[in-house]
Amino acid sequence: MAERNIKDENDEIDLREIAGILLRYKKSILLITLLTTLFAAYYAYFLPDMYRSRMLLKVPPQNNYSNYITGDTLGAMMGTGNELAEEAVIFQTSALAQKALQHLNLGTRYFAYRHFKWKELYKDTPFVVVTHHIKAEIKGRPIMLEPVDDTRFRLTFEKDGEKAVDKVYPYGAMIETPYFSISVKKIYRLEAEKYRFEIADNSDMAGLILGGISASPYVKDGTSIIAVYFNDTVPLRAKEILDAVSQSYIADNLEIKSRSAKKRLAFIDMQLKAINKTLQGSSQKLQQYKATNVFVSLDEKAKSISSRLGTLEAKAYALKTQISILESLLNYVQTQKSLRGINIDSSVQISRQISGIIDAIQKSIVEYDTLLVTHTRHHPQVIKLKKQLESLKRSLIDTVSVNLKTLKEEKRSLDRQIETYKEELKDLPVQEQKLEVLNRNFMVNEKIYSMLLEERATTAIVEASNISYIRILEAPYVPSAPFKPKRKMIILVGLIMGLILGIVQAFAREFFNTTFKSLEELERYTDVPVYGIVPHRSHKRSLIHYKEAMHVIWSNLELSPNAKSVKVITITSSVSGEGKTLTTTEFGKVIAKNGKKVIVVNLDMRKPTLHEAFDLPNATGMSTLLSGKDSLASVIQKTSIDTLHVITSGPKPPNPTGLIMSENLQKVIEVLKTRYDYVLIDSPPIGLVADAKKIMHLSDLTLIIIRVNFSQKNFIKVVNRFYEEEKINLGIIMNDMPPKKSYGYGYGYEYGV
Repeated sequence: MAERNIKDENDEIDLREIAGILLRYKKSILLITLLTTLFAAYYAYFLPDMYRSRMLLKVPPQNNYSNYITGDTLGAMMGTGNELAEEAVIFQTSALAQKALQHLNLGTRYFAYRHFKWKELYKDTPFVVVTHHIKAEIKGRPIMLEPVDDTRFRLTFEKDGEKAVDKVYPYGAMIETPYFSISVKKIYRLEAEKYRFEIADNSDMAGLILGGISASPYVKDGTSIIAVYFNDTVPLRAKEILDAVSQSYIADNLEIKSRSAKKRLAFIDMQLKAINKTLQGSSQKLQQYKATNVFVSLDEKAKSISSRLGTLEAKAYALKTQISILESLLNYVQTQKSLRGINIDSSVQISRQISGIIDAIQKSIVEYDTLLVTHTRHHPQVIKLKKQLESLKRSLIDTVSVNLKTLKEEKRSLDRQIETYKEELKDLPVQEQKLEVLNRNFMVNEKIYSMLLEERATTAIVEASNISYIRILEAPYVPSAPFKPKRKMIILVGLIMGLILGIVQAFAREFFNTTFKSLEELERYTDVPVYGIVPHRSHKRSLIHYKEAMHVIWSNLELSPNAKSVKVITITSSVSGEGKTLTTTEFGKVIAKNGKKVIVVNLDMRKPTLHEAFDLPNATGMSTLLSGKDSLASVIQKTSIDTLHVITSGPKPPNPTGLIMSENLQKVIEVLKTRYDYVLIDSPPIGLVADAKKIMHLSDLTLIIIRVNFSQKNFIKVVNRFYEEEKINLGIIMNDMPPKKSYGYGYGYEYGV
């Protein structure tokens, strides 16, 4: 018959088995859960409290040029949501952080040690450190301060793992060391056991701002809102940093808006200076001519022609200026690979369409540079902005070219009109012609000068009335409670994780544990009947249960279907240490006390201990009997129970296997069967020697000891082979069962076939 396969343990989920595993490892599960929970509580306690302040800004669309740019592609690229997302990035740039630091004083940080952890102080520190000098390598390093009394403190500073400064100073005194020169001014009583402070340049604290700030757009129903958050361990500082950031952001916005007007004013002033000089020259020439020549009065027709000619020449001058600017702009855009130098502020009176495109280019360049700080050139958003710049460049070239063509056509038309009027003036006398030319030059320069003055006044008014349209919908506030850590949640997670880890380790140990732990588990591996469960003996109460378990085994044996044919019982195990000899001894006593004549035979001649259990000598026994040195009657020894006799193993023979395999053993057993009701054989372990197999074939019943948490599961394959293939009458006794499990199974476990 083929070797019996171990029953599949995965056929179904056995809830009782799962419960048994959890109960078996409950101590380790509880210990791991407790340790993990304590660690989570420890971790949660020492995590610093984090406070979050928030402000909401309503930001108007930055690019109002969309009405002037043709094409659906460009309008789609510069959507409101995308603009807000790009604008939100500005709040996380070092440039804005540096501007915010101008409104803050974050360089010196103070900490107090309370309840086994450090807590940062801000403006509620009981002392202030005035820094006179500090070396660069010391900046940001902790300097310890411990109050000595109301007037003195101990200052310590470590460098390279050794105390470089350790001295007591009075408050207010100048402290001169090779590393720093400071003075500590006391404000009020120092109540903590120790303090520390760190000194750094205020300009170096941009990292503190960048590490805590975050911004995100919020677009809904056309609103353009940016939510800016700051996380900090000090609630007041979180609020003040957001205040400073918002001030810097609004000021930066105003500066960008006023920059155009300032540059326009500078350009107009330069033009005014040149035109003023030309106007003065024209005026002087006209006055000199009138003074040296007989005054000739122009007629009404000449005056009208001259006036119109002056107006046309002024317009032609303005057109020439615009054409010159656009040609320079077009040349720059076509010849330069990068458009970083392009600036709308250098132009005067260019179309709103061109102005809008240049504004878009400037903003896209800023966003592109900002993204490159935190992203590579291959990032999708960077690539998208680069394509956007290329599209804007093409749009600018096309728009400037169209405007240039229109302006040049208009200039040619004006030039033709001017030439016509000049031809009409040629009919005047020479003196009148020269007077008209001088008069017209003066008028043209005067009109241009007046036009520039008017433009300057308008630009100055725009600059003076420049305001930011950014609105603070929700001002930063001092948070009243930390938003993290969620200590209860951390502890709860620790508890759950501990429980999970405990259960996992229990099942892992169960998986790698190759021993039997319960009757149910054993029954999944074999069909060999179980005659009884013997509990672990540790105290007097368990001894009572132990004896009861022996009586149950005897009862099961008596109630078994083939009980009358069972006279020779072999008790064996897989290896030594499973309780084979003790079980044999106690089982023999139980049978004898029930009025049966019993003899216990020790055939475990390699490692005999049966004689010790009965406190008998071992000078003679089975080894001397089977070798022919002694007779059967001489090796049988009596015990304290009249009906219980013992044959010990005797001296250790040189060849125990040979003696057991001899025909003498079978003859001895046959004789003993006629004299006793039961012959109990303490056999060698099955897993160690081949002797046990011979003895099992000479027995009517073989009881195999399976010790809980000791006997290996692989041994059951041997048992199944004997039971199924060799048809040996077998039974199992589970030994050393933990008390609670034993009680659970009960000692009334009945034999069944």
